[in-house]
Amino acid sequence: MRRRPARPRGETRAEAEVRSELAHKAFLDRVCDDLGHMSDEQLAQMKGWLQVSGVGDKRNFWPDFVTISGTAHSFCPRPVEDLPELKSWFGSRKGEEMQSRPPLLVAHLRFIQKFRHPPTKMADVQRAQKKANLLEAEWQRAVQMRDRDRPFDDKFLFAIEQDFARAVLLVVAGMQR
Repeated sequence: MRRRPARPRGETRAEAEVRSELAHKAFLDRVCDDLGHMSDEQLAQMKGWLQVSGVGDKRNFWPDFVTISGTAHSFCPRPVEDLPELKSWFGSRKGEEMQSRPPLLVAHLRFIQKFRHPPTKMADVQRAQKKANLLEAEWQRAVQMRDRDRPFDDKFLFAIEQDFARAVLLVVAGMQR
């Protein structure tokens, strides 16, 4: 049995339906905005998930926005570049200082990709610093091996260089804000 949404006093049924339609349209607009970065294949996967994940006895109601957003993130995480609050963090004095030490900037970028927020708590800062130290040691070893024409992990170096370039672009974009 469907529950009728409560209507404020003095509101007619037609007015309540219009209000409900506007709220539903706003919900769908929010979902579309959140899924805008996904490819057609990923959207097809989301459609399949939504068809079996309805809410209610007959599964004919939309899941909560948080549920949809979390599932979309598991299919395709939103790129860090799309998060405006992180651009401003990278553009702060902290990001500018880290540019001189590439492994630290890369460690912070990877921390943010994993946890979706910058390391602001002391434990998070220490975790990122520890990763940066390990990354720096590995990076220096790989560069030395490459310079001596010895076998080295070229995928590792390429990944660090690529992440550093992304992080520098975030720092520059944040400083331009």
